[in-house]
Amino acid sequence: MVARREAGYEDRACRDAVRAMVRAYREHLAVFAELRWLPYVAGGAKVRSGALPA
Repeated sequence: MVARREAGYEDRACRDAVRAMVRAYREHLAVFAELRWLPYVAGGAKVRSGALPA
């Protein structure tokens, strides 16, 4: 938020950007929380970049 302010963006735009980031973070955490990790960890599989819904 500080960087955006320094770049000249309005406070409302900064708040909206932070809220959007926090919302996306929470949504992705909710997806991760529902995954069953043991088969992936035990099998050595890796999660591909972009594999989660946006």
